[in-house]
Amino acid sequence: MRQRHPPGLYFLFLTEMWERFGFYCMEAVFVLYMKNSNIEFLCNNYSRIYGLYLAGVYFTPFVGGLLADWWLGYPLAIALGAISFGAGYWLLSWEPAVCFAAGLACIIIGNGLFKPNISTMVGKLYPRGDPRIDSAFTIFYMGINVGALAAPITAAIIETLYGKPIGYRYAFAVAGCGMVLSLAIFLASRRWIVAAASEDTEDAAGETEAVPAATPGMSRRKLALIVFFVINIVFWMAFKQKGNTLSTWAQDRTELQPPVWLASGLAATRLDGVLLNKEGQMAAPLFAAINPLFVILFSPLLVWVWNTLRALRLDVPTPAKLVLGFALTAGAFAIMWQVAAGTSPTERVTPLALVACYAVLTLGELCLSPIGLSLVTKLAPEKTRAVWMGMFFVSISVGGLLAGEVRQYVADWPYAVFFMLLTVASAFAMILMLAAYPVIATALRPAPANSNE
Repeated sequence: MRQRHPPGLYFLFLTEMWERFGFYCMEAVFVLYMKNSNIEFLCNNYSRIYGLYLAGVYFTPFVGGLLADWWLGYPLAIALGAISFGAGYWLLSWEPAVCFAAGLACIIIGNGLFKPNISTMVGKLYPRGDPRIDSAFTIFYMGINVGALAAPITAAIIETLYGKPIGYRYAFAVAGCGMVLSLAIFLASRRWIVAAASEDTEDAAGETEAVPAATPGMSRRKLALIVFFVINIVFWMAFKQKGNTLSTWAQDRTELQPPVWLASGLAATRLDGVLLNKEGQMAAPLFAAINPLFVILFSPLLVWVWNTLRALRLDVPTPAKLVLGFALTAGAFAIMWQVAAGTSPTERVTPLALVACYAVLTLGELCLSPIGLSLVTKLAPEKTRAVWMGMFFVSISVGGLLAGEVRQYVADWPYAVFFMLLTVASAFAMILMLAAYPVIATALRPAPANSNE
């Protein structure tokens, strides 16, 4: 009989959903806000600032994991992170440069306290080896993307109603409101969540007395995680272009006039007034909703596929999912490479190019990001699981930094050449993951019954 997921998973789902609403509402307009800013420094350095922001926002989870493990505990760290997040978004909504800098600092600190610890608490709801963990993280990841879907749509509506750049600042304020809801849900559901974390911590403490500090099996697990983290950098360098290069492509190279059937449908439902501007065009942030929409649509499908294959005893190993993820990422940017290469630099192209790219990229994301989170919970030592979760986010940090720095360095390159670079880099990462397959597969094998591991 299939076991149900614990109630705590769904409360964490809602908490993360509203937190991601704020995060992606800000991200949907962040680069566009800087590109259209009255501050010259922001206009000239938006890719670099975006990369540095990503580096900070994903590096601090390593420190946040340490603080939660050794001092604050997971619930308090999450609550403090939510407060810092909200303050950061509201500071961004003020135009002075000092508010911009202070706001980014608060967001970076907030993500460090919030992100690794809520992911760790999902893992702590299940005993080690529980087969439900992969599907739990996929469900949790779908919750992330419900918020991520609503965020750019909201940002696009705000831009349509108020114009730019003032609409971008209002979008930052709305992101702060999302964090208030996230914090309220988390505090209201502590009885279902905190108990699980406390029980797991007590069990882990008991195990520590009986388990040696280091064993060959544990060393293999740590090596497998480090190898995965290094290769994972390349994926995030490519994937985070969705908030940078793909965002500017939507604004500069995509036909924003909706097709007749879509314009008619929006008019019939009276949504044209909020989704189309006075010229009858869609706002560029609206395209940021494509990725989370596909995550929501594809997540249940992938869960069904993995579960069906498992029932047929054709279970797809975790390393194979990771290899597939890199192959799909390479395929996604190959689509954009061919579209850009086949059109002139000033020509606007059909939105279907971005839709196709995001469809393939999303499948790659679902084979890498939630499965990567699950891999950490499977292989990391119990007592320092949050630290290893933080290291996972450090790999995203480095990838995010490269996403901005590489694009800034080759800012004069045509889109076609840059998309070719992303395609080749992702294909190379796939080859590296194939080479690392035995390392990760060996680490995932259960320890022998007579082992002390």
